[in-house]
Order: sequence, then C-alpha cells, then structure tokens
Amino acid sequence: MDAGNKKEPGHSRTDTARKIVVAVLVVLCITLLAAVVYLLKEKKTAPAADQITDWDTGIEEDPPQGADAGILVPGYDTAVMDAGSDHLPMSIGNPKDNQCLMKVTLCLEDGTELYESSLLAPGEGMEKVILNQSMKEGTYDMNARFECFSKDDKHTPLNVADSGFVLIVKEKQ
Repeated sequence: MDAGNKKEPGHSRTDTARKIVVAVLVVLCITLLAAVVYLLKEKKTAPAADQITDWDTGIEEDPPQGADAGILVPGYDTAVMDAGSDHLPMSIGNPKDNQCLMKVTLCLEDGTELYESSLLAPGEGMEKVILNQSMKEGTYDMNARFECFSKDDKHTPLNVADSGFVLIVKEKQ
C-alpha cells in the first residue's frame, strides 16, 4: 500500500472544510460583536443634547464679503434655567453665513465644562442643550467658547472666540 494514500480514521476533506467554515464564522461573529460594541459606545459618548436643526439667529445680517469676510460668532448676555435641571433653553448655533464648522463649549468661570456640541455646519444649531450636570439655584458667570474649523475633511482649526454671559438658575415656579 502506498504511504501517501493512507487516511486517518475520522479525518477527511469534508471535516477540514467544515472546520475552516466554522473558524471563519467565529471570526466574523467576533468582528461583528466588536463593531456593535464600538458603535454603542460612540452613541453613548455623543452629546445627548445635540438635537440639531436648521438654526437662524433671527437677526438680519449683512456679512462682509470678499477680503473683509470673517467668521460670525453669536454673543449672549444672560440665560435662565430651572434649579435642579440639566436642561438649558438656550439657542446655540453656527450662523448660516459662516464658511466654517463650529463647536460650542459652555463652561463655568472656573473652567468646569458643562456642555460641548458636535461640529455644527453653517445654519445648524440647537434651541436647548443638556448640561453635564444639574444646576443649583444661583447666578453663575459663564463662558461660551466658539471653536471654528475648516469645512474640508481635515477640519483644520481656524480660530476661537469666547463670549461671557450670566447664567441665572431660578427655583422652578
């Protein structure tokens, strides 16, 4: 008998093919599970308040054109919210005439970050935001930081503008 034609009992090409198929399926399942976990994690870390809609300042704007064109940045004097809440009814957005993306971060005067938006395209914004924490009754000095980025795939930082305002937190009526 030829030694090259010997077959071990229980081992055939069919068994080997089945093992390969099972191994490929296991690898695919693990990859799919990892992708699902990654996507769920990303969803949880995304800003909860970014219910982005078309946004307009409601102010007639006549932006500079050509070489004088700049980046428009909203300004705020005060904002008011209920004590014990993390919902801030404050209209935040990127003016439609800008030619850049914008990220808005709200911080207490001591630098404690209360909110950070996703990148907003021109004309996008929110009418309310959800802060990282609920607020107690009082008056707080706040800062809105507007970070501007190019609209290309690189999102190159362009400039930063800060706008101070007062947050008034009142007992719920």
